[in-house]
Amino acid sequence: MKEVVNEEVLVGNDVVNENKDTNWFIQLEMKMKSAGRKDVLEIISELKALESSKESPSEERQEKLNAIKEKVEDFEQEIAKELGKKIKTIQTQLDRAIPEAFGSLVKHYRERAKLTLRDLENLTGISASYINRLEKGQRNTPTFPMIEKLATALKVSVEDLLPYAKMKKNSKKRAKTILEVILSEEDMTSPDGTKLSRDAKEEIAKIISSIFEKKFDASSQLQDTLQLISYINNLKSLI
Repeated sequence: MKEVVNEEVLVGNDVVNENKDTNWFIQLEMKMKSAGRKDVLEIISELKALESSKESPSEERQEKLNAIKEKVEDFEQEIAKELGKKIKTIQTQLDRAIPEAFGSLVKHYRERAKLTLRDLENLTGISASYINRLEKGQRNTPTFPMIEKLATALKVSVEDLLPYAKMKKNSKKRAKTILEVILSEEDMTSPDGTKLSRDAKEEIAKIISSIFEKKFDASSQLQDTLQLISYINNLKSLI
């Protein structure tokens, strides 16, 4: 039996560092309260909210952090330096955040292989809860050995996943599949210019997969068509 990798083990060091950082930040907040620095306390509040919003899109969090950085530049050097420590911590988290496309592709390949999260856990030794959060973009970029295990279990090339995990590959560049283009394009919009959400792009991927993979022959035409209509209705509800 494969040893299951628990996400607490994977991020154990981060938890220790985060606790140390939290204790220091609490002391800074208390100091600013005593000094009556409402302007600094406002920034501290924004940083705390930003740090706790780990399930929000990384692009959105980066925009908010950039705005905070500009505000901090106006503070005294000593206070700016103290706030800079927390800013650096959050920036590191954002730099390590898993790209949205990686999780979407893993989910797409898993569903294409008709594997449940538990099935993939059994094949890779990576916990189902970790994989689930990875697919949702709520984890940091996985290690190369983990990506290898996922690729093997999903029956895709490691190099199909590496570019979307912020890792370089050594082979020659290949053309992207239409599904990779859809799932990896951050600024994809509908014909009326509305930016498509992650969920909407995943539904589009399902529609295209159905068109290419379903037979739509006499024996399955009705069932295949109903499934396609279901995906289309899901997409319409998201845009």
